[in-house]
Amino acid sequence: MTEQMDDRFHQVDAYTLADAARRRQTGGVVHSLKPQNGAARFVGRALTARVHIQPNREVPLGQYGAAALLDQVSNGDVLVLDGGGIFLSALGDLAAAIIQRRGGVAAVVNAAVRDIEDIDPGFPMFALGVAIASIASHGFITGVGEPVHIEGIRIETGDLIAGCRGGIVAVPWADRETVLQQSLALMESDRLVREGLRGGASMSEVWQQHKAPLK
Repeated sequence: MTEQMDDRFHQVDAYTLADAARRRQTGGVVHSLKPQNGAARFVGRALTARVHIQPNREVPLGQYGAAALLDQVSNGDVLVLDGGGIFLSALGDLAAAIIQRRGGVAAVVNAAVRDIEDIDPGFPMFALGVAIASIASHGFITGVGEPVHIEGIRIETGDLIAGCRGGIVAVPWADRETVLQQSLALMESDRLVREGLRGGASMSEVWQQHKAPLK
């Protein structure tokens, strides 16, 4: 991923980004993956992988493949690991520490995570929940850099990913500029609405003036 993310994305929260993506009819929201610690906001570019589940076979821990995946994390990455929605832990504190050390900004796991008490509270860790039992003995990581589908949303390596307490938002990298411009327009309209309300205008007045015209 050689192209850098526009710094203005750091000004946009995931709620606004989701609204902008919906208006531009692109990307999507995954509601089921929520922050598991105190860190709820992030924005970065996806590094995708998935867990191939083998429920009827004991997979040696050394074949899980987490180390090879973590070696691919680079500055600004959001690790997106699709564990098939199974409520077993797919990543823990050691993985989170390595992601941070390599400059990653968050982890998004479509499964559970573990060791949450030992993960830096400032590092966003999004998942279905927290579990003790590990997925590692029931599958292995594969498809690094290949697209994943979570709640019907296609996420490719390099896509824009943002998070908040409501879940995560994914935007195809090719659509980033139109979504950014829409986001900035929405933020400006919110500012003007607040300004009008402070000035004594009614909600209906400021809404018609600043919100209704937005496409």
